[in-house]
Amino acid sequence: MKTKEFDRLLLKTAFSCMVCDGDIDKETEVPFFKEFCEKSAFFNEINYVELINDYINSFNANKESFIKGYLNEMKNGKFDDECSLSIINVALGMIYADNIVKYEEIKFFKLIRIRLSISDEKIITRFPSKIAFLQTTDEDLILQMPDIAQFLEKDIVTDSFIDKITNQFLEETNLPKFELISLLNDSKA
Repeated sequence: MKTKEFDRLLLKTAFSCMVCDGDIDKETEVPFFKEFCEKSAFFNEINYVELINDYINSFNANKESFIKGYLNEMKNGKFDDECSLSIINVALGMIYADNIVKYEEIKFFKLIRIRLSISDEKIITRFPSKIAFLQTTDEDLILQMPDIAQFLEKDIVTDSFIDKITNQFLEETNLPKFELISLLNDSKA
């Protein structure tokens, strides 16, 4: 996969993980998202705020289509281990960013994970602890957060099961419309 295409996929991964719980946390997720974009050389070449606003508009227009389209991109992608680990890093980073991990986020991560061919052992070797992702030192809060291994627990997996849990995720998760990122940035200032 070309670098620009892969960077767009990482951006879409971050966005999809940001919205999958039905909330965009302006205090933690938006800054994480901006930092992610600012670290990528690709996003120095384009207006990532414009691109994310395109994602928001597409998502708001048809949530199911957007999520299914993203998951199809993941399914059809040919990712080596390093690319897979980059996707997982972005997904877990965004999921942990607000120091709240909801069940919808774990389910959504599993929808991403099932589309990657990397072994759980390689994931655990690269990400042995949730601590690297957490933005807190509050020990009680840290204990409440799920460990990475919980994201990797296996479910019974068949193509029909994946379709079923994808549809179930979309039906059961209240995915609201979101404000454009530029508006989110303005409201914080």
